[in-house]
Formats: sequence, structure tokens, C-alpha cells
Amino acid sequence: MPMLLIADDHRLFADGLSFIIDYATNYRLAGVVHDGNDVLPFLQGQSIDLLLLDIDLSGQRGPEVAIQVRQSYPNVKILAISMLNDYDSVQTMLQAGAMGYCLKSAGKDELLAAISTVCAGEVFVSPSLVSVMINGSSILKISKNKALSLLTPRELDVLKTLATGKSITDIADALFVSKHTLESHRKNIYAKLDLHSIGELMSFVAKNGLI
Repeated sequence: MPMLLIADDHRLFADGLSFIIDYATNYRLAGVVHDGNDVLPFLQGQSIDLLLLDIDLSGQRGPEVAIQVRQSYPNVKILAISMLNDYDSVQTMLQAGAMGYCLKSAGKDELLAAISTVCAGEVFVSPSLVSVMINGSSILKISKNKALSLLTPRELDVLKTLATGKSITDIADALFVSKHTLESHRKNIYAKLDLHSIGELMSFVAKNGLI
């Protein structure tokens, strides 16, 4: 019987989702966490088959959590659940490692279909998002090659390493540079790619298949 973990900081929604899973499915709910920082520690002590992951979590956001889960627990399938219905949000989560994206506005039947589909190893996207994905893919503002061509080879290495979520000290040690040099690279990367946070950086790396 598949084991599920809910990661959502909207407690009322999480409670409702827990109720549906407990009483309307054959799945078992292993637990609920309300902060992105609590997901990996929970996975360390519990075998999970499917993570129901909100995007706008407290602590680490959904894309960051998804990337780390895929790196550390590749057998855990991820279903993103969110109110966000724009192209970038969906694409970011899918690139970060989610196998499905279900809107919180969906009905119970659609939610159960999403869980079943992702548990079976297949991709699910809410039907109402199909047109969004088609239109969004045709109007991307910047291509992968154009964006990455702005970076030097060293900056590209730093970009990938920053996306692991490690501390500045650990990254500097791994790349054999000083923290001052690393900070300089980071500022250049943010300026060239118009990034403003580590979350945006992780999303960029995931979206462009650099992990």
C-alpha cells in the first residue's frame, strides 16, 4: 500500500487532504509537515512513495524541496499541488522533479486521479492547465542557450553548485575558492540572469535541465 506525505503550510487544506486520503483511498498517510525544511528530515525516518508538495511553503519553497528530494530520494514520486496556474510555476515544478501538477481548486475526483497517475509512474497535469502549458511554451522570454551563453565556464560551475542548497562555506571549499571570490561569482550570475534569490536560481537550474 503506497505511503503518502503531505507538505503544505495551509493547515486547513492539509487537514482536508488528509481526510480524503484516509477515508476515500487505499493509500496510507504517513504524516503531514507544514514547513519545507521538515521534508527531508521526515524522509530520513520514514519510507514514502509519494510526496504531495505545495509550492509556496514556509522555509524552503516547493521547487527547492523537489530538487533535494529527487537528489536524495529518487524513488519518491512528487505531485505538486498549488493554487498557482501559470506556465512558469508548472514548468518549474516539473523541471524540479515533480511528476504531476494538480490545482488546489480541483475536485476530489481529479485529485485522486492525480495521485493514482503519479503513483503509477506517469505524468499528470490538471486538464485546465493544458492550454496554459501550450501557450506558455510558445512565448518563453529567453532560451536556454541564450541565457547560459551569458555565463563563463566558471560561473556555470558556481551556478550548478549553488543550486544544491549547500552553505557558502561548503561551496567555496568544494570549488577551492575564497568566500569573497564565490560571492563575486554569485553577484555576477544574479546580474546576468536577472535572478534575485536562491529560490529563483534553483528554479532556473531545474527549468534548464542543469541538475
